[in-house]
Amino acid sequence: MAKKKIIQPNDEEQRELLSIMLNNVDYCELRGKKIGLRWTTGETLKKITSVMLDKEGDESKVSCKCAAAIILRGWFKIKLFYWLLWRWFYYVKGYGDHELKPLIELAQKKTPVTQYYEVMTLLTGLKITKEIMTREEVQRIQTGQFGGNDGK
Repeated sequence: MAKKKIIQPNDEEQRELLSIMLNNVDYCELRGKKIGLRWTTGETLKKITSVMLDKEGDESKVSCKCAAAIILRGWFKIKLFYWLLWRWFYYVKGYGDHELKPLIELAQKKTPVTQYYEVMTLLTGLKITKEIMTREEVQRIQTGQFGGNDGK
């Protein structure tokens, strides 16, 4: 069996890892203007979700609304300036989906989704409304997890 060589990360990869750990700003350009983004907050995700679930809204405005929420990033800024910024993007600047795509892609990369999924998985086990299993069900599940034939 051939031994695999351990390849050390180069300087650029180490800088990127450090940037992620320290929550450094990543930059994106919108028509020549640099926009810096940090980690996406919960308020930003709530606003994006509400925009995506709005059935009565105009589909052509969705990207401008989401971009405004991404740039504002916090509860206070979203409450004060969201209504103005998305209209500025849509009516005045006239940004299209193709122009906002790099910003939305960067925001997606700056969303700590894996930690959210892990926490939600752990919290699901703590719900009081969870169905209580019998001993036989637990034994069957555990046997199936460890490769036994009884796990059906």
